[in-house]
Amino acid sequence: MTQQDRLFGLEDQLIWLLLGSIGLSLVLLLLVLILWIRISRLRKRYLSSMGTEASVNVEEVLIQLRKQLEQLEEARVAHVEQFRKLEQTLEVMKGRIGFHRYNAFGESGNDLSFSLALLDANRNGVVISSLHNRDMSYVYAKPIVKGDSTYKLTPEERQTIEQADS
Repeated sequence: MTQQDRLFGLEDQLIWLLLGSIGLSLVLLLLVLILWIRISRLRKRYLSSMGTEASVNVEEVLIQLRKQLEQLEEARVAHVEQFRKLEQTLEVMKGRIGFHRYNAFGESGNDLSFSLALLDANRNGVVISSLHNRDMSYVYAKPIVKGDSTYKLTPEERQTIEQADS
């Protein structure tokens, strides 16, 4: 091989090396453009989530969110306490009512006598009875504790208490 042949062979290798370098540079340029577009999109999403200011600090946003979360937790605890108090209030309210009309004396006439039971969830409260005849009316109130009374209850009063329980 002569020196001239070696020179032409070297020129061919340099041309291929140059073409390869140009091709590699184009591929790298394309990758840089793709990454630049992705970073632009990511920056736009970041700015839209953090606000319009580019100087928003993620740490400040997280601290603010943490404070809001603590306030919400305090409010939740307060609401739970309020619901507990309301439940306790509802249990002792006389919300269970029983009512029964009857003819107490068996005389001719209408069922003008009645018994009214007002109980809470623990079966505590009062039963009120009104006995009516031609000449007079009598009203009695008896305390009820756990569905029973220390005073003697009539069958109508017991029926009214059971009606209030159901």
